[in-house]
Amino acid sequence: MLLLSRSKSIYSRDIIIRNILGKPIPAGEHRDESKDIQILLEACEVLSKCYLMCKDHNLSSSIYIHQSGTAMRLMTALLSCSEGSFILRGDPQVQKRPIAPLVDALKTLGADITYMDKEGHLPLLIRGRNLASHGTIDARGWESSQYVSALLLIAPKVKGGLRLLRSRQDGSAPYIDLTIEQMKRYGASVVWQGDLITVSGTPYRLPPQIMDERDWSSAGYWYQLLALHPDLSELYLPGLFFTDSLQGDKTVAKLFEAFGVYTAESSGGVTLSKRIPTDPDQGEVPTIDLSHYPDLFPTLAVSYAMLGRSVHFVGLRSLAIKESNRLDTVLSGLRAMGFTDGLRYDSDTFSYDGTPRTPSSTPIIIDSHDDHRIAMSFAIAGATMPIGLTVEGAESVRKSYPAFWDELSKVATLRPHPIPSLP
Repeated sequence: MLLLSRSKSIYSRDIIIRNILGKPIPAGEHRDESKDIQILLEACEVLSKCYLMCKDHNLSSSIYIHQSGTAMRLMTALLSCSEGSFILRGDPQVQKRPIAPLVDALKTLGADITYMDKEGHLPLLIRGRNLASHGTIDARGWESSQYVSALLLIAPKVKGGLRLLRSRQDGSAPYIDLTIEQMKRYGASVVWQGDLITVSGTPYRLPPQIMDERDWSSAGYWYQLLALHPDLSELYLPGLFFTDSLQGDKTVAKLFEAFGVYTAESSGGVTLSKRIPTDPDQGEVPTIDLSHYPDLFPTLAVSYAMLGRSVHFVGLRSLAIKESNRLDTVLSGLRAMGFTDGLRYDSDTFSYDGTPRTPSSTPIIIDSHDDHRIAMSFAIAGATMPIGLTVEGAESVRKSYPAFWDELSKVATLRPHPIPSLP
């Protein structure tokens, strides 16, 4: 049995909605959650205190969101319609990320937001106001779907609701669908028809039951381990659900059937088992479109390479704006492992032709560039290699899966090699 973190996508939306309802989730009760979730909970805790202490707009509460892009976007929207005055800051890394599209949209609703340094970036001075809709916001072409989710989540507080344009053909549509379905669970009225998303002024209400769902993105690493590990045949992941899950990354279950890893759902979670694939590719090179599921790319790319299976990925353009440029970082990692031939790529595609890697007689060092998904994908590969593998920036897993190394150590005894080492 391997334990997963809560779904960051679902839980982060819960946090914002619960704050709007005036029933915030206490930060102190969730110290074992991912770093992004902890940061968001702590930011909302500051906001809750400000409701009581900072009604004078001459006083500003400082909210620090470290390196969390999720907290930057969701808190910018939430603070803009909350009572009080706030300064939203972050680490230098997050202050390089753009926020202008969201700020511009919020200003059309009447938000009072001032850039305190560089135009289009944190830090922001936000004076909360009652927002009102004055037309339709065109969100087509926005790079981050979290701009859209941030606006949607506060829409029940906006007088007149919200009308927003976003193409359903956009690669991030599953994340927006997740936001909409989560809002509906809390009683909001949301319709996405054609390119138009409409949110009425129906207020949120607490549902009779809140589902505690675990993270499908993190589950992908255990699918990868089962596919690569010669001595593992079955793993159980409690708290993970396929049929009723809102998470787009549950598609990992179908994608890993190509490696003979199958999923059986029960009332308490899912069981992964390994057997001969029922539908082998028979020599054809599969083309996998990850435009809706970009977080799965490192896991899948490393798996295909380690198994010597040819593959062609498309829909990778958004990888350039993740915690690292993930296309470049995956390529660097594969080359460090000895995959020096057979890799082809551009800004939106990646291909591997099955050329075997050149074995190394010395330990391999992978620079994760402090990217949690890179660290975990290559760590799983290293867990099946006899010569050892060192992951630099291994502590980055705290961002989404703090217990990853502990959970990996549970299965390390099933093989003769040590788990990947931390520098």
